[in-house]
Amino acid sequence: MVKNIKRPHRKIYYTKDYDKFKFLPRNREIKESHVKFLAYAHESPIEGNGNRIPIVVKWSQDRMNLFILEGQHRKEACRITNTPVSYYIDEDMDESDIAPLNTSQKPWKFNDYLKFHNHSDNPNQETYQNIQKMMEDYKSFMTSKICLCLLNGVNNQRLHNQSFKEGTFEINDLKEATRIAEELKRIHGAMNRNIPWFKFSVVYMKLRKEKKFSFKHALKNFTKNVDDYRDISGMIRFKVGMVDAYNKRLPLNQRINPPINDE
Repeated sequence: MVKNIKRPHRKIYYTKDYDKFKFLPRNREIKESHVKFLAYAHESPIEGNGNRIPIVVKWSQDRMNLFILEGQHRKEACRITNTPVSYYIDEDMDESDIAPLNTSQKPWKFNDYLKFHNHSDNPNQETYQNIQKMMEDYKSFMTSKICLCLLNGVNNQRLHNQSFKEGTFEINDLKEATRIAEELKRIHGAMNRNIPWFKFSVVYMKLRKEKKFSFKHALKNFTKNVDDYRDISGMIRFKVGMVDAYNKRLPLNQRINPPINDE
Protein backbone atom coordinates (compact mmCIF):
# COMPACT_ATOMS: atom_id res chain seq x y z
CA MET A 1 0.00 0.00 0.00
CA VAL A 2 1.04 3.60 -0.58
CA LYS A 3 2.29 4.90 2.72
CA ASN A 4 1.04 8.11 4.23
CA ILE A 5 3.43 10.96 3.45
CA LYS A 6 3.73 13.48 6.26
CA ARG A 7 5.39 16.83 5.79
CA PRO A 8 6.46 18.27 9.11
CA HIS A 9 7.69 21.86 9.35
CA ARG A 10 11.04 22.18 7.59
CA LYS A 11 13.50 25.00 7.02
CA ILE A 12 12.89 26.48 3.57
CA TYR A 13 15.90 27.41 1.42
CA TYR A 14 16.05 29.55 -1.73
CA THR A 15 18.56 29.43 -4.58
CA LYS A 16 19.07 30.32 -8.23
CA ASP A 17 21.74 27.66 -8.58
CA TYR A 18 19.49 25.47 -10.69
CA ASP A 19 22.25 23.02 -11.62
CA LYS A 20 22.65 21.84 -8.03
CA PHE A 21 19.37 19.94 -8.43
CA LYS A 22 19.44 16.56 -10.15
CA PHE A 23 16.62 14.42 -11.48
CA LEU A 24 16.12 10.82 -10.37
CA PRO A 25 15.80 8.27 -13.20
CA ARG A 26 12.67 6.70 -11.67
CA ASN A 27 10.75 9.95 -11.67
CA ARG A 28 8.36 10.75 -14.50
CA GLU A 29 9.43 12.46 -17.69
CA ILE A 30 9.52 16.25 -17.76
CA LYS A 31 6.58 17.63 -19.76
CA GLU A 32 7.55 20.98 -21.29
CA SER A 33 3.91 21.96 -21.66
CA HIS A 34 3.37 21.55 -17.92
CA VAL A 35 6.54 23.49 -17.13
CA LYS A 36 5.30 26.40 -19.24
CA PHE A 37 1.86 26.19 -17.66
CA LEU A 38 3.39 26.45 -14.18
CA ALA A 39 5.59 29.33 -15.30
CA TYR A 40 3.08 31.47 -17.15
CA ALA A 41 -0.46 30.51 -16.07
CA HIS A 42 -2.68 33.22 -14.58
CA GLU A 43 -2.60 31.58 -11.15
CA SER A 44 0.90 30.23 -11.44
CA PRO A 45 2.55 28.69 -8.35
CA ILE A 46 5.72 30.54 -9.43
CA GLU A 47 6.09 34.08 -8.09
CA GLY A 48 8.84 36.68 -8.25
CA ASN A 49 10.39 35.41 -5.03
CA GLY A 50 10.16 31.73 -5.95
CA ASN A 51 7.74 28.82 -6.08
CA ARG A 52 5.01 28.99 -3.42
CA ILE A 53 5.11 25.23 -2.80
CA PRO A 54 8.73 24.22 -2.00
CA ILE A 55 10.17 21.25 -3.83
CA VAL A 56 11.31 18.23 -1.77
CA VAL A 57 14.92 17.13 -2.11
CA LYS A 58 17.53 14.95 -0.46
CA TRP A 59 21.31 15.03 -0.57
CA SER A 60 23.35 12.79 -2.84
CA GLN A 61 25.77 10.47 -1.05
CA ASP A 62 28.68 12.84 -1.65
CA ARG A 63 26.50 15.79 -0.54
CA MET A 64 27.44 17.67 -3.71
CA ASN A 65 23.99 17.60 -5.33
CA LEU A 66 20.36 17.60 -4.33
CA PHE A 67 18.08 14.97 -5.84
CA ILE A 68 14.50 16.09 -6.47
CA LEU A 69 11.93 13.79 -4.92
CA GLU A 70 8.96 16.03 -5.69
CA GLY A 71 8.69 19.26 -7.69
CA GLN A 72 10.85 18.75 -10.78
CA HIS A 73 8.37 20.66 -12.98
CA ARG A 74 8.26 23.59 -10.54
CA LYS A 75 12.06 23.67 -10.48
CA GLU A 76 12.17 23.90 -14.29
CA ALA A 77 9.50 26.62 -14.22
CA CYS A 78 11.71 28.62 -11.86
CA ARG A 79 14.62 28.19 -14.24
CA ILE A 80 12.84 29.56 -17.31
CA THR A 81 11.40 32.51 -15.34
CA ASN A 82 14.72 33.18 -13.57
CA THR A 83 13.12 33.03 -10.13
CA PRO A 84 14.59 31.36 -7.03
CA VAL A 85 13.79 27.75 -6.29
CA SER A 86 12.36 27.24 -2.82
CA TYR A 87 13.09 23.83 -1.39
CA TYR A 88 13.45 21.82 1.77
CA ILE A 89 15.66 18.83 2.50
CA ASP A 90 14.10 15.62 3.76
CA GLU A 91 16.57 12.83 4.51
CA ASP A 92 13.81 10.53 5.78
CA MET A 93 12.44 9.99 2.28
CA ASP A 94 13.85 7.99 -0.61
CA GLU A 95 12.97 7.01 -4.17
CA SER A 96 10.08 4.81 -3.04
CA ASP A 97 8.29 7.99 -1.96
CA ILE A 98 8.41 9.60 -5.42
CA ALA A 99 5.01 8.42 -6.66
CA PRO A 100 2.90 9.24 -3.56
CA LEU A 101 4.66 12.60 -3.20
CA ASN A 102 4.13 13.64 -6.80
CA THR A 103 0.48 12.67 -7.07
CA SER A 104 -0.32 15.40 -4.54
CA GLN A 105 0.48 17.93 -7.29
CA LYS A 106 -0.08 16.96 -10.94
CA PRO A 107 -1.67 13.47 -10.91
CA TRP A 108 0.45 10.70 -12.36
CA LYS A 109 -0.69 8.95 -15.51
CA PHE A 110 -0.26 5.37 -16.68
CA ASN A 111 3.14 5.95 -18.33
CA ASP A 112 4.45 7.72 -15.21
CA TYR A 113 3.73 4.68 -13.03
CA LEU A 114 5.06 2.37 -15.74
CA LYS A 115 8.39 4.21 -15.81
CA PHE A 116 8.56 4.40 -12.02
CA HIS A 117 8.04 0.66 -11.45
CA ASN A 118 10.08 -0.52 -14.47
CA HIS A 119 13.27 -0.15 -12.47
CA SER A 120 15.89 -2.54 -11.14
CA ASP A 121 15.04 -1.64 -7.55
CA ASN A 122 11.56 -3.10 -8.01
CA PRO A 123 11.48 -6.90 -7.47
CA ASN A 124 8.44 -6.90 -9.77
CA GLN A 125 10.29 -5.14 -12.60
CA GLU A 126 9.83 -7.96 -15.13
CA THR A 127 6.06 -7.56 -14.92
CA TYR A 128 6.32 -3.88 -15.83
CA GLN A 129 8.75 -4.68 -18.64
CA ASN A 130 6.14 -7.06 -20.06
CA ILE A 131 3.45 -4.39 -19.75
CA GLN A 132 5.63 -1.91 -21.61
CA LYS A 133 6.37 -4.46 -24.32
CA MET A 134 2.67 -5.23 -24.72
CA MET A 135 1.89 -1.51 -25.09
CA GLU A 136 4.66 -1.08 -27.69
CA ASP A 137 4.03 -4.27 -29.70
CA TYR A 138 0.30 -3.54 -30.13
CA LYS A 139 0.30 0.25 -30.12
CA SER A 140 -2.05 0.37 -33.14
CA PHE A 141 -4.99 -0.38 -30.85
CA MET A 142 -3.67 -0.93 -27.32
CA THR A 143 -4.70 1.31 -24.44
CA SER A 144 -3.67 1.07 -20.81
CA LYS A 145 -7.09 -0.27 -19.78
CA ILE A 146 -7.10 -2.94 -22.47
CA CYS A 147 -3.53 -3.94 -21.59
CA LEU A 148 -4.27 -4.47 -17.89
CA CYS A 149 -7.42 -6.44 -18.71
CA LEU A 150 -5.50 -8.67 -21.11
CA LEU A 151 -2.81 -9.40 -18.54
CA ASN A 152 -4.95 -9.70 -15.41
CA GLY A 153 -8.48 -10.45 -16.62
CA VAL A 154 -11.55 -8.31 -17.22
CA ASN A 155 -12.92 -8.65 -13.69
CA ASN A 156 -11.90 -6.45 -10.75
CA GLN A 157 -10.56 -3.73 -13.03
CA ARG A 158 -10.43 -1.23 -10.19
CA LEU A 159 -8.33 -3.58 -8.06
CA HIS A 160 -5.76 -4.39 -10.72
CA ASN A 161 -5.54 -0.69 -11.63
CA GLN A 162 -4.63 0.02 -8.00
CA SER A 163 -2.09 -2.81 -7.86
CA PHE A 164 -0.53 -1.45 -11.07
CA LYS A 165 -0.02 1.93 -9.39
CA GLU A 166 1.46 0.30 -6.27
CA GLY A 167 3.96 -1.83 -8.20
CA THR A 168 2.35 -5.16 -7.23
CA PHE A 169 0.50 -5.93 -10.47
CA GLU A 170 0.45 -9.61 -11.44
CA ILE A 171 0.19 -11.17 -14.90
CA ASN A 172 -2.09 -14.20 -15.03
CA ASP A 173 -0.95 -15.78 -18.31
CA LEU A 174 1.38 -13.82 -20.60
CA LYS A 175 1.22 -16.31 -23.48
CA GLU A 176 -2.58 -16.32 -23.49
CA ALA A 177 -2.67 -12.52 -23.26
CA THR A 178 -0.33 -12.33 -26.27
CA ARG A 179 -2.52 -14.72 -28.28
CA ILE A 180 -5.60 -12.58 -27.60
CA ALA A 181 -3.67 -9.42 -28.44
CA GLU A 182 -2.68 -10.94 -31.80
CA GLU A 183 -6.33 -11.75 -32.53
CA LEU A 184 -7.46 -8.23 -31.58
CA LYS A 185 -4.71 -6.80 -33.78
CA ARG A 186 -6.00 -8.73 -36.80
CA ILE A 187 -9.59 -7.68 -36.15
CA HIS A 188 -8.54 -4.08 -35.62
CA GLY A 189 -6.61 -4.13 -38.90
CA ALA A 190 -9.66 -5.47 -40.75
CA MET A 191 -12.06 -2.88 -39.33
CA ASN A 192 -13.03 -0.03 -41.66
CA ARG A 193 -15.07 1.86 -39.06
CA ASN A 194 -14.41 3.29 -35.64
CA ILE A 195 -15.81 1.32 -32.71
CA PRO A 196 -15.60 1.71 -28.91
CA TRP A 197 -12.49 -0.41 -28.79
CA PHE A 198 -12.27 -0.91 -25.03
CA LYS A 199 -15.83 -2.26 -24.83
CA PHE A 200 -15.19 -4.45 -27.86
CA SER A 201 -11.99 -5.85 -26.36
CA VAL A 202 -13.55 -6.64 -22.98
CA VAL A 203 -16.53 -8.40 -24.55
CA TYR A 204 -14.26 -10.23 -26.99
CA MET A 205 -12.17 -11.60 -24.09
CA LYS A 206 -15.35 -12.99 -22.56
CA LEU A 207 -16.82 -14.42 -25.75
CA ARG A 208 -13.68 -16.29 -26.77
CA LYS A 209 -14.05 -18.44 -23.63
CA GLU A 210 -17.11 -20.08 -25.21
CA LYS A 211 -16.50 -23.67 -26.35
CA LYS A 212 -17.91 -23.04 -29.82
CA PHE A 213 -16.00 -19.81 -30.32
CA SER A 214 -13.99 -19.67 -33.54
CA PHE A 215 -11.57 -16.89 -34.36
CA LYS A 216 -12.24 -17.47 -38.05
CA HIS A 217 -15.94 -16.69 -37.52
CA ALA A 218 -15.11 -13.79 -35.18
CA LEU A 219 -12.78 -12.12 -37.67
CA LYS A 220 -15.31 -12.42 -40.48
CA ASN A 221 -18.52 -11.58 -38.63
CA PHE A 222 -17.33 -8.85 -36.26
CA THR A 223 -15.92 -6.91 -39.22
CA LYS A 224 -18.77 -7.63 -41.63
CA ASN A 225 -21.57 -7.02 -39.13
CA VAL A 226 -20.02 -4.09 -37.25
CA ASP A 227 -23.22 -2.01 -37.56
CA ASP A 228 -25.00 -4.54 -35.32
CA TYR A 229 -23.11 -3.34 -32.25
CA ARG A 230 -20.80 -0.37 -32.77
CA ASP A 231 -23.28 2.38 -31.78
CA ILE A 232 -24.90 0.53 -28.86
CA SER A 233 -24.50 2.13 -25.41
CA GLY A 234 -24.08 0.12 -22.22
CA MET A 235 -21.84 -2.91 -21.80
CA ILE A 236 -24.62 -5.52 -21.57
CA ARG A 237 -26.49 -4.29 -24.66
CA PHE A 238 -23.17 -3.97 -26.49
CA LYS A 239 -22.40 -7.59 -25.64
CA VAL A 240 -25.82 -8.68 -26.97
CA GLY A 241 -25.04 -6.84 -30.19
CA MET A 242 -21.67 -8.55 -30.52
CA VAL A 243 -23.19 -11.98 -29.91
CA ASP A 244 -25.80 -11.28 -32.61
CA ALA A 245 -23.07 -10.12 -34.98
CA TYR A 246 -20.99 -13.25 -34.32
CA ASN A 247 -23.95 -15.65 -34.78
CA LYS A 248 -25.31 -14.03 -37.94
CA ARG A 249 -25.89 -16.60 -40.69
CA LEU A 250 -24.13 -19.34 -38.70
CA PRO A 251 -25.74 -22.77 -38.34
CA LEU A 252 -27.33 -23.32 -34.92
CA ASN A 253 -24.69 -25.85 -33.92
CA GLN A 254 -21.92 -23.27 -34.44
CA ARG A 255 -23.49 -20.37 -32.56
CA ILE A 256 -22.38 -19.20 -29.15
CA ASN A 257 -24.83 -18.60 -26.33
CA PRO A 258 -22.93 -16.96 -23.46
CA PRO A 259 -24.52 -15.60 -20.27
CA ILE A 260 -25.28 -11.97 -20.97
CA ASN A 261 -25.40 -10.42 -17.50
CA ASP A 262 -22.06 -11.67 -16.14
CA GLU A 263 -20.73 -8.33 -14.83
